Amino acid sequence: MKTRDKIIGMFLGVGIGDSLGKCCEGWNYELVRTTYGRIDRYIVPGGSDDTQLSLAVAEGLLLSSGKLDMDAQVKAHVKAFHESTQGWGPTTYGAVRRLSQGVPWNLAGARGGRITGTGNGTALKVAGAALLLLQDIPGAFEFIHQLCSMTHQTSLAVSAGLAHASGLAYCLETDVTTFKAAEFVKVVVDASMLGRAYFPDTLTEDDITERLALCGDYAEWPPERCVAEMDGGRSYVYCSLPFSYMFFLRNPTSVESLYDVVSMGSDADTNAGLVGALVGGLNGTAVFPPHLADELEASDRLVEMADRLCDLFKIV
Repeated sequence: MKTRDKIIGMFLGVGIGDSLGKCCEGWNYELVRTTYGRIDRYIVPGGSDDTQLSLAVAEGLLLSSGKLDMDAQVKAHVKAFHESTQGWGPTTYGAVRRLSQGVPWNLAGARGGRITGTGNGTALKVAGAALLLLQDIPGAFEFIHQLCSMTHQTSLAVSAGLAHASGLAYCLETDVTTFKAAEFVKVVVDASMLGRAYFPDTLTEDDITERLALCGDYAEWPPERCVAEMDGGRSYVYCSLPFSYMFFLRNPTSVESLYDVVSMGSDADTNAGLVGALVGGLNGTAVFPPHLADELEASDRLVEMADRLCDLFKIV
């Protein structure tokens, strides 16, 4: 399988998951089951911030011709801000609003005396940045930290962004027949650990690195237990990211893992976008049935963006 097809699959996975989960964001899983049963189709068309901000990061990389340029990321995020802020979390919204007012990128996410910025707004948008790791671009980890801290200035959010970008890069570079859950977990744990060096004053007892280290165990849990112990997979990234990885690792080679996580409700669009990107990045575009790929509103734009990035980095 060509790496380009896997990269296109990764971007499509973000959009497909985002759109699948839009209908039940904020619901508990009992309500999802009684209302829709198992979600395996689009109920409310269109995506939200997950698709939009993933495209913004990718556009920033294109604006800079692949260079690690935060000014290009600022331009792309501000452009997205002026197009729509539907579904944006308060931390991302506030930071990008300040960027639009001319606040420097390293100050836009400032916390103002209290710890904010612990949601999943960094992890949900880093698909494009995973290509920097895939290509072994010098300084990629530091750039991803900067990208995260532009909006979210907490150790937790930086760890989550580094972990997910690294997990995506692992899926892109690994043949589906040789994928190993233990290797995936080690990759995301090692990357998450790097996040501890940033904003150490925000560290709490909720250690996402320790929780990610148990992802292989979570894959053996019944979904109901994971819902109970991870607060339903809500947007607090200490819950959301491990919750999503549990569903991915239960069935990494099938779109069924995407249906499973979205049917749990809670932050369904983001959790499904996280899983969708991993499934698409590992398996390529063929993993998604036609009714998901062809009916996705943002399909053409996501494929075009993925192709342009592949051309930029000379990926076949």
